[in-house]
Amino acid sequence: MNGTESDVRNTVERFYKDYGLRAKELKAEGKKIIGYMCSFVPLEMITAAGCSPFRVRGNIHEPITTGDTLLETIVCPYYRSCFDLSAKQKYDFLSGLVIPHGCDSMVRSYSAWSYSLPFSYVHFVNIPTVCDDSSFEFFRAELDTFRKSLETFAGKAIHGQGSGRGHPRP
Repeated sequence: MNGTESDVRNTVERFYKDYGLRAKELKAEGKKIIGYMCSFVPLEMITAAGCSPFRVRGNIHEPITTGDTLLETIVCPYYRSCFDLSAKQKYDFLSGLVIPHGCDSMVRSYSAWSYSLPFSYVHFVNIPTVCDDSSFEFFRAELDTFRKSLETFAGKAIHGQGSGRGHPRP
């Protein structure tokens, strides 16, 4: 392995072992970091707003304690772990959070995230579960609302919404 490969490998290992390190570095540089938990969040819009998306994840090695005082214990363990780590300030470098309608736990616990944790930006993106014309129209409006909220939060207009023809794919 040459020096460049070794440098790359060391960088990857450092970021893997200290999850969130790169996001913390970007935050220190003045970048807004927007957390998300599900692949349903349109990351392109976060990036277009000049923010950096960051995947919030749980930790099977960290007992869920603080989060269980604020969130129902019937919520799935993954989602509870994400909430617990956030409540314990493990993700205190986040500028905001986007929660999609990915599952019932996400829908029903959105208010716990938005009221209990100190994020300056929290947004819920409602994702349709049916593919018909009314769903496409609804989702287009949802994405427009999300775009406007990001623009307000980030202070940057998001361009390139396209011609308006066709349907976004949920």
